[in-house]
Amino acid sequence: MALLLQVDEARAELLPVLTDEDVIHQGLRLVLTALRRTPSALPEALMAELEGERERGLLAALLVEDRKWGDTHSHVAELKRRYHIRHRKHRVRQVERAVTLAQATGDPALPALEDELRALLRDLQREAEAVRELPWRARRCRTSGR
Repeated sequence: MALLLQVDEARAELLPVLTDEDVIHQGLRLVLTALRRTPSALPEALMAELEGERERGLLAALLVEDRKWGDTHSHVAELKRRYHIRHRKHRVRQVERAVTLAQATGDPALPALEDELRALLRDLQREAEAVRELPWRARRCRTSGR
């Protein structure tokens, strides 16, 4: 969340990708909601958007955190990729449940659901293979932020 507040590029790239389900902490979720309402505002201006003292305190702590982000472009790209994978995995689970239900009820949409599931699984497999092909050092640096 600090990255979204402190780096404009991160805000522009990640806000459209993030869902409420991606942020587990309720206070951070409220900060995210306020940030979505006024994405171009200065982070300090979000104080007025938050109702509770806890959320304002959380935002204040994030704002005073003096962090050097280094290569923000790579960091943002990595986070974007991770959220994309997470969302696809969630969609796979949804389609798997729909396939199970369609099989049980004889739903005529079953072939289309099975096709969608195969396509999703194929895409995830390609993504995993692409990650495995990266040199170990590059993967380590990319994920650790070094």
